[in-house]
Amino acid sequence: MRHHTVGCGIRANRSTDRVTPWWFSTPRRARIDFSLTAGRIPLAVDALRAELGADAVFTTPADYRAEIARRFFGGADPSGYLALLHQVRNPRVGDRIDADLPRRLQEALPPVPEDAVADAAQPLEDLEGHRHNVTALAKTDRALGSVLDTYRHYARRVLLAAADRAASGVSSARSALRRRGRARAAADAAGAEEQRLAGAVARLGREHGEAAAALSGLIASPAYRELQALLARRDHVASLEAQTRTLNGQQAAAEKRARQAVDRVASNRSRLDGDLARVRDGVTAAERHARAAAVRLPLPDPPVLRTHVLDNGVAGPDGDALAGVDVRPAADAVRARRQQVTDVTAMLGRAEAAALAATAALAQADDADEAAGWERERAAEARAAAEAAGERHRGAVLAWADQLTAHAAAVPPAEPGGRDGWLPVPPRPDPGGAELRETARARIAEAGRTAAGLDAALDPALSTAALRVERAGGDVTRVAAELAEVRDAAELPLPRARWQGADPADPALFASLVDFAPGLDDGRRSGLEAACEAAGLLTAAVHADGSVVTGSGELLVTTGPTVRPNLASLLVPAVTDGASVDTATVAGVLAHIGVGAGSAAALWVADDGRFSAGPLHGRHAKAAAEHIGAGARAAARELRIARLEADLIDVEQCHETERGVHAALVAFRAGLREIAVAVPPATAVDDAAAIAAGAVRDAQRAAERATALRTAAVTAQSAAEQVWARAQTAAAEATLPLDAAALQSAAAAVEDAAGVLRVLPDHIETARRSQTDWARAVTDWRDDAEALHTAAEQAETAAEISRAARTELTSAEAALGEEPERVAVQVEQTTARRDGLAADLDAAREAHTTAVGAAATARAEATAAEQSAAVAEQACRDERAALLA
Repeated sequence: MRHHTVGCGIRANRSTDRVTPWWFSTPRRARIDFSLTAGRIPLAVDALRAELGADAVFTTPADYRAEIARRFFGGADPSGYLALLHQVRNPRVGDRIDADLPRRLQEALPPVPEDAVADAAQPLEDLEGHRHNVTALAKTDRALGSVLDTYRHYARRVLLAAADRAASGVSSARSALRRRGRARAAADAAGAEEQRLAGAVARLGREHGEAAAALSGLIASPAYRELQALLARRDHVASLEAQTRTLNGQQAAAEKRARQAVDRVASNRSRLDGDLARVRDGVTAAERHARAAAVRLPLPDPPVLRTHVLDNGVAGPDGDALAGVDVRPAADAVRARRQQVTDVTAMLGRAEAAALAATAALAQADDADEAAGWERERAAEARAAAEAAGERHRGAVLAWADQLTAHAAAVPPAEPGGRDGWLPVPPRPDPGGAELRETARARIAEAGRTAAGLDAALDPALSTAALRVERAGGDVTRVAAELAEVRDAAELPLPRARWQGADPADPALFASLVDFAPGLDDGRRSGLEAACEAAGLLTAAVHADGSVVTGSGELLVTTGPTVRPNLASLLVPAVTDGASVDTATVAGVLAHIGVGAGSAAALWVADDGRFSAGPLHGRHAKAAAEHIGAGARAAARELRIARLEADLIDVEQCHETERGVHAALVAFRAGLREIAVAVPPATAVDDAAAIAAGAVRDAQRAAERATALRTAAVTAQSAAEQVWARAQTAAAEATLPLDAAALQSAAAAVEDAAGVLRVLPDHIETARRSQTDWARAVTDWRDDAEALHTAAEQAETAAEISRAARTELTSAEAALGEEPERVAVQVEQTTARRDGLAADLDAAREAHTTAVGAAATARAEATAAEQSAAVAEQACRDERAALLA
């Protein structure tokens, strides 16, 4: 099932007495798929266009008739059907049914096809055979058509494929020719480069051979051989002199080592004497500190050094001066005494600490009792501060509520001329409750609901004000458009019914073809025009045959005998250029319309507004003539412009007023929302309540802590008495006084003795190393003295041999002269030139090898490109031949 909805909207303006229609056409269903109202107010044309789409709403009768013809009449013009409908429904259809109805039927109904008439007239004999022949021919035609379509498609595909292959072959051939040209050019360039590099290799080879031959000749010359012998003798002399210098250095080093050995012997002896003195001093100090600590230590005797004299006054060791020196038993005795002093001192310290702890515990218990009292006072103060914060928040919220009430009372009118303060008075947010924070939050929530209620109460007024602004703006647009239309038009259009089209045009209508006769006053003119308008004569079309037909298809005037009196006595023809009728036709029409009831005509009018059209009689009145005569139409146009200008001023003032009302409401809502977001927060109440709760918890914890500290003080006092008893017993057993100063003195003496005994083994070990170093230094001195004697003898012998070789070399150099040096320079220069040519020759050979390969590659690519070009050309010729065949 298909649905389609069409409809019409009409908007009337009481001040201008104009009606603005629009139409819509949509497949959607009203009240199911879309709504025609918004808040029980019909949608304006713009709102309807936004709802259904721009293509579904029409503002001109022509567009709407085209849509109806397309939707319901298959695109055919339905004007003939509508004219037939008006003709049939006309009460006077029977007056001239033989003249007009057939013409209307011919215009409305489609003609009978000529093919159908021809087929009906054909002979009916041999109908069955003819039907078989026709069927066979139709089948044959369809088969041939199918074969032709198939072959046509096949041929098109084959020809297109052949053309594509031919075009591809031509492109391939052209590409192959271009590649062949580039390959030939590259091969020629590579061959030229190969020949150039071959010449360079040959030239460098000749130059290198000449340099090598020259070098060989120089090397084989007698002068070069004498130079080689002289250079060998120079090297020998330099070697002997270097050896002499080395032996002299060795002799000096041996002398230095001997002196250093003597210094080391003296230094090590001095260090040994100092180390033995430290050992003796340590033993004496340990004995002294032991006496102060009232302990006897098993210490060794102080060490004594014994020596014997060697060569050159150097003294050597005679026995071990540190034999039997051991302080470990004395260190063990000191450690035992230190432990006794430490134990007794620790017991004394624990006893004193226990006593101090007991005293401190009692003091802490007293302080805790005092702090618990102070915390209780602070908790009471915090609770009072929290209650005060709650009262302040209540006062702030109530002040905010007063501000909100004052703002609500100042609400502007919801419509022009309305009253102020039409919003309801908001309630004061003041809930009760014992819990401060919950009460504050409830107060804020109630304030928010109150502000939201006022904001919601503004919605209907704002929506209505916006709609009034939109309607007023639409009125301004409509009046301005109508004023522009009237100003652009030369004359006002004749008054037609809304459903009537613009065909025929105004110049073909009765009112445009006549004018008032001279001598008629304004009253008679207005009455005559009112009668013609009421009878439908003003907008009736005047045909060339003298008939007059109304816009609804009703025939008013026909040809026939004239009537007396007729309308020619009041109106005269005023045919304009381009009219479809002439002056005589209009005069004939006026002669067939009667004036007054005495004319006995079917259609008559009178200058007092009375009229008669068949069975229809009546009277109409107008203030002034508007449509008959060019002067009347011009005056009516000026009057219409003046009215529209006044209406435009009125609607613009109304629009500005509505906009002001709407803007005031929007500003009021903005102020309301600013007040709504300014509800005093409950932060201060939350903070004060949290502080009060914390103070109460602190007071409870302080009371609990005071009780615990009092119990701990009693326990600490009992423990201190027990520790003092144990300390007195331990001091008596160790024969030590239970006095901190005496124990500290004894502990210091023990520590001093322990310190001395702790470093004394290191001093003894150091003295032993010094004694060993002294003995080793004496041994080294003996070895260095013997090495010095040997080095002195070797240096003297080498010096004598070096002087003899230097004398022989000087004599040989004087005999040879400068010739060997000159030959040496020539050999060096020739060698450098030969090596440079060899490097250039290697580089040229490598470049020549690369060029040979490149040339061969280029020639191969050129040959391949020629073959590819030949193949591509042959393929192109084959494809062309196949395409032409």
